[in-house]
Amino acid sequence: MIIWLFVFLISFSFIPETKILHITTRKIDLLSDIRPDTKSDPAFESEEVFPPLQAKYLPKISPFLNVKEWTNETFVQNTFFHTYAKRGFRMPDLNYYLDEAQKEYRLPEAVIGELRESIMRPKTHLVAFEDFSVDSSESRMFYDRLASVSRLGRPFRIAFLGDSFIEGDIMTADIRDTLQSLFGGRGVGYVPLASVTAGFRQTIRHQYQGWRSVSIVSGNPDWSKFALAAQYFEPEEGAKVSYATTNYRKHTSEFGRLRFFFINEKNSEIHIALNGREARVFTPDSAKWLQQVVLEGAIHRVDVSVDRTDGFTALGFFMDDSIGVAVDNYSLRGFSGMGLSSLNRYLCMRYNKLVPYDMIILQYGLNVAEKDVLSYGGYREQMVKVVRHLKECFPETTVMLVSVGDRSIKSENGLETMNAIRPMVRAQKQAAEQSQVMFWNLYEAMGGANSMVRYAQHIPPYANKDYTHITHAGGKPLSEVFVAALMSGFRNFLIEQMKRVEEESE
Repeated sequence: MIIWLFVFLISFSFIPETKILHITTRKIDLLSDIRPDTKSDPAFESEEVFPPLQAKYLPKISPFLNVKEWTNETFVQNTFFHTYAKRGFRMPDLNYYLDEAQKEYRLPEAVIGELRESIMRPKTHLVAFEDFSVDSSESRMFYDRLASVSRLGRPFRIAFLGDSFIEGDIMTADIRDTLQSLFGGRGVGYVPLASVTAGFRQTIRHQYQGWRSVSIVSGNPDWSKFALAAQYFEPEEGAKVSYATTNYRKHTSEFGRLRFFFINEKNSEIHIALNGREARVFTPDSAKWLQQVVLEGAIHRVDVSVDRTDGFTALGFFMDDSIGVAVDNYSLRGFSGMGLSSLNRYLCMRYNKLVPYDMIILQYGLNVAEKDVLSYGGYREQMVKVVRHLKECFPETTVMLVSVGDRSIKSENGLETMNAIRPMVRAQKQAAEQSQVMFWNLYEAMGGANSMVRYAQHIPPYANKDYTHITHAGGKPLSEVFVAALMSGFRNFLIEQMKRVEEESE
């Protein structure tokens, strides 16, 4: 029977995919894991599957400088169209303007050093941020606040909203750690009360009991309680949650401020113990609006319980400092991002007053892209609505759309990029253009076509064998490309600002 079963399964490997009405059967290949990978056609990388974008969709890249001298050594790469724009300068000019920017904004020496280093010895390839706003107002607002981080009186905060691609703090952990090394700050930012990735996340140890997670993809949620995280948490009597810091990254072992966000409609009682000491008891007002409890100190462990839980809804904790940079990971498995247009606007505005954001990043599409589906106009229009709604909720916040990464599937030719990925990237870029916000091409950042295969074959593995999700190790190189793009744009902003000041003083 075992032999016949084996022969039966092997026979399925020779049956091609078949379409019956609107259903396409999936090919079964029992020997796929031991079969040699078919090498991809080198021309596949530059294959033009779709017609060129119309002029109105071309990226708007503002001039780098009104330069005094052009050189061949310096360039900015527009990787989407595989072209290079030479933009040169003389190093004495660059150093002068960066020195002036350091004086003007009181920037840390580490930041200036990183900006100089990125020009002389780039650490990674550049996939630049693109800004489709009028006069590049979105990126200018973002970089102006980043330059003024020492004067904000609060953390410079980035919200990274995504699906399972970033769950467990993948990629965002390394982005956060690098920016905190440059600009200051500690802690992991936002953490939920309950999470399916609690045992998988390495930047915080998380245990919970008696909490029910309700997300925007759950059945029959209370839509009035959805803020930026798109989820909330309901406790049972005696519900508990514990967090402990880790040494996973440089700035995760301790943080200086804890904030607990909740809605207390009746008479709940909150017990919070820091670092294993005796718990403090809080009895917040009975109200339907968002409230918070704030505790400060050198914190490395948090234990929380709630009594009289009727009418109590938790939105989450924030674990960071009062200065520096904070990066919040809002990952939600299986989410397309489209439901964000239904967030409670008034709750979000209250949320933004308590936790002001400087940038909101939307990284979705993984759960929408489907093999042989090559048109995503409907998804594009829905994401335009999402961006417009977020702009109403967070009017002084820069918004950036991040495309899907590469995703590979098995075909008769072996593993190759799903044919839906590039049209999805195209639709996401057009959504950014129509919304007049920023855009970053994660697909190109990974390396383009068939890069997911290379990620999965890397030692240590940069991606899982589902050829869809990256690992913690794979998040690091992607974070380096993201930070390189951010710092490149920041350097350009500083130089342009100092040059403008110089011209106005003449």
